[in-house]
Amino acid sequence: MVYNHFSRFDAEVGIEMQQSSNLAIGKLLQNASKKGEGRGYPDFIISLNAYPNTANN
Repeated sequence: MVYNHFSRFDAEVGIEMQQSSNLAIGKLLQNASKKGEGRGYPDFIISLNAYPNTANN
């Protein structure tokens, strides 16, 4: 449902599942597991293309 919802806004948002090609996001998630045991994997990573510092490239 989440993916289908945001895919309608393909020109405005980038959506990735579980992992990101954005190196900054990957670095932020490297110690973000819920159990505190390493890398975190969110269900979705949604970024706004209007903000290139956070958008997927």
